[in-house]
Amino acid sequence: MSKRARPVIYRKGKAPTDAPGDLSDSDEDNVSQTRHTSATPASIEKSIAEISTVQPFIDPSSDRRLRRLQSSRNEKGEDLDVDSRRAARAQRARQARLEEVRESERDTGGRSVSVKMERDGGEDEQEREGDEEDEDAAAERRQRLRQKALERRRAEEEAALQQEAERVKEESEGTGEESDECTSEYTTDSEDETGPTRTLLKPVFIPKNHRETIFEKERMEREAEEAEQKRLKQAEERKQESHHMVEEELRKEAAAEEISALPTDVDDTDNIDEEAEFAAWKLRELLRIKRERAEKHAREQEKLDLERRRLMTDEEIARENQKLGKMTQKEKSQMRFMQKYYHKGAFYNDDGDVGKALQQRDFAAPTLEDKFDKSSLPAVMQVKNFGRAGQTKYTHLADQDTTSFEAGWAQKSEVNKRALNKLGGMKTGFDKPTKRRRMD
Repeated sequence: MSKRARPVIYRKGKAPTDAPGDLSDSDEDNVSQTRHTSATPASIEKSIAEISTVQPFIDPSSDRRLRRLQSSRNEKGEDLDVDSRRAARAQRARQARLEEVRESERDTGGRSVSVKMERDGGEDEQEREGDEEDEDAAAERRQRLRQKALERRRAEEEAALQQEAERVKEESEGTGEESDECTSEYTTDSEDETGPTRTLLKPVFIPKNHRETIFEKERMEREAEEAEQKRLKQAEERKQESHHMVEEELRKEAAAEEISALPTDVDDTDNIDEEAEFAAWKLRELLRIKRERAEKHAREQEKLDLERRRLMTDEEIARENQKLGKMTQKEKSQMRFMQKYYHKGAFYNDDGDVGKALQQRDFAAPTLEDKFDKSSLPAVMQVKNFGRAGQTKYTHLADQDTTSFEAGWAQKSEVNKRALNKLGGMKTGFDKPTKRRRMD
């Protein structure tokens, strides 16, 4: 196996390894002249031929990796659109490079062409490496898709098996004829090989006491019996309700007959004795007229008295009031020793009789225990609620003097004087209020 020649790579500002060490000025001029003058049609065709030999077209059938990829796609039934597109893209890239070489025939020499050839060769190698990586990634992706499809197919098969098992179980729970039909299907299923195969379960004998059909039959009989009992009970209830409704209707009819038997006329005393009724009305009218005349006379007399008193002096008014007894005060009743105080209360005084009774009532009169004289009792017993839990210690403030002349607020000192002067209502003068605070 011959070893492949390594291409020479040219870099900017760096001489190649196989270049001669030193060149004279004349040699450099000759080289540059040769580069600029050798761009003839024959040299261009030669360069194109060299490029085509350096970067030959890679046949997919000659590459082992491409063959493996093609065989895997053929096994899976996929098309080769990706490979054809990749090959067409590589062919277009080579054609573009050839056109660039033709366009640069007037500007570059043989060395530039060789440099471009080497650069293009390196780019082709990089492109092939990238294509290999893309192929590996695509193969891994296809492997994952294939695995997912296989798992989905397995899940569908398991679901189909489970549904088939449930259907067979339901068929086995049917009647004897259905079980016979299932048995005949089990024996003749081999004849139907053209259709889709299905998994059949082995018939299993079930004891009579474990058969669900018997339990279902007993349950249905029990439900029917309960429904019949419920129907009879509802019929009895409707019968009782009908009896009650008939009794209620009879009771209403009897009450209506009793009401219709009563007299329809209103029992009143009108038009029995018209002369007596007229005399009573006449008396009421005379009393009303008399009352209105008296009220009118009282209003007129009050108005005259008011006009007369307006013309009198204060001394004359006072003598008249004393003569009429208007200024005399009513004597107040004296409350007894330790007598309880009760409020007189609030009453509706629009009625004249009630108002007079309240004016004449003595609200300070003793009641209950206060009717007895407690001043004759010993001093120990002269307390409220004696002998009870609510017994008081003192009777009244006049009995106990709590004044303390030794207290601080009772001393006549400058501090107390200043405090008293600051209290409200302790100053005799009045000053106009201002915003500024006065300094005393």
